[in-house]
Amino acid sequence: MRGWWLKLSIRRKILFFTSLILIFSILLSFFSIAMLERYMDDFNYVLEDSYHVNKVLVQFEQEQNAFQQYANYRSNEQKNAYQSLKAQTNQSIDNLRFKYNEMGVERFLLTQAIRNAYSTYNEYCENAISLNRESDTYIKTFYSATKVGTYLDSYIRNLMEETLNEGNDLYYQKVEAYKILPRILFILVAFVIAMAVFLWRLTSKHIVRPVLDLADSARRITAGDFEQPDVTVDNQDEIGDLTFAFNNMRHSMSSFIASLHEKGEIEALLHKEELQRFNAEASLQKLQISLLQSQINPHFLFNTLNTISNMAKLENAPDTKELILRLSNLFRYNLQSTDESVTLTRELQIIKDYMYIQYRRFGNRLKLELDCRVDSDKIMIPTFTLQPIVENAVIHGISPCEQGGLIRIRIFERSEIINIFVSDNGIGITEAKLNALTNAQSNKQGHISGIGIGNVKKRLELIYPGSSFKVYSKIGFGTIVWIKLPKAMDINKEV
Repeated sequence: MRGWWLKLSIRRKILFFTSLILIFSILLSFFSIAMLERYMDDFNYVLEDSYHVNKVLVQFEQEQNAFQQYANYRSNEQKNAYQSLKAQTNQSIDNLRFKYNEMGVERFLLTQAIRNAYSTYNEYCENAISLNRESDTYIKTFYSATKVGTYLDSYIRNLMEETLNEGNDLYYQKVEAYKILPRILFILVAFVIAMAVFLWRLTSKHIVRPVLDLADSARRITAGDFEQPDVTVDNQDEIGDLTFAFNNMRHSMSSFIASLHEKGEIEALLHKEELQRFNAEASLQKLQISLLQSQINPHFLFNTLNTISNMAKLENAPDTKELILRLSNLFRYNLQSTDESVTLTRELQIIKDYMYIQYRRFGNRLKLELDCRVDSDKIMIPTFTLQPIVENAVIHGISPCEQGGLIRIRIFERSEIINIFVSDNGIGITEAKLNALTNAQSNKQGHISGIGIGNVKKRLELIYPGSSFKVYSKIGFGTIVWIKLPKAMDINKEV
């Protein structure tokens, strides 16, 4: 038996376990239902006898009242009521149990007396109805019918009492017999539970325990223990095959790890060289970014100074002073910002300085809307991230439009991500030009910082892994730049 069980597949073991429990559960359910139905049948037997006798009593009393009414007044309506009740009473008497072997002697005799008395009662009633109400014969016949009815009523009541007594005796006999049923049911339930526990322990021993041993051995291998003994099982099913394959795999991995340890020093040296090369490339990229930040486009400087000169001819102090101040802020930011990151507040201030200068050049043709819904003092971004984007929108998007345009900057946080949208309603950018602008190798440069859109995208990828930089544009509708930065950024990260 044990050998047969060990050779069974896991699927057959589980099927055998489930089927056996299901069969026992079904048998137990059928037994409970059968006992309940038997109990209900016996109970209904007692109630049905009492019901039929009570029905005869009630209907006979109604029939007596209907007879007296009809005999005294002789209306058609009363006649119909009497005939209907008479038929019902006769049917109810016929429904009374009248088998000697199914009842006691007393009930049998009373039922027979009721049948005979009711027949005699009907004869007296019919005779009374057929006679003249004023004759002496009618009165005698009427009182004879009433007297027989009184006897008949007494017989019915005696039958009711006898039926109830007999029903009570039968009921208590059945109750005594059915008291043993809960015990039998409890024994059967205990047997099913014991069988389930036995099968579960058998299944646990030959299925669950080997799997747990394999899992424990796997955890020890994960921790680096390859010297543990092999997992052993008696199973000849899938668990046995899995255990054999697992032991072979452990031996193979042990041999492989040993060979890896022999090559460890060589790989460590290669890794060290690779790390040095990576640091050198990172330092080079950092130098390139710093060089780009230190450039100032002479063309932009010329245009700005020319604007300041023209304004100086028209007014004397405040506006010119403010314009020069804004320009000095831009120079200071470009020349003195050697760190890779600045606060978002400072970057937005540089944009305001830049746009102030452009307002003086383009007048009311240029508008800026800024909607910042984050704490800009706590957000770090690379220097010259937003300014080149705004500059590109002014020069390539708004400037060619005769009616001017609007630049909108929206900044908000969603799901731990800082979202920055820079949009304009300018002339838009063709797909080819858009690809050229966003290319990290592009030679397109900004007028003030010398940093192009492609360089901004590349710096974001280098400084903040996980960031996103996307540009959407359509000719005649404008351009949108969407930047996503992770909120939890390391502001001291170096390239």
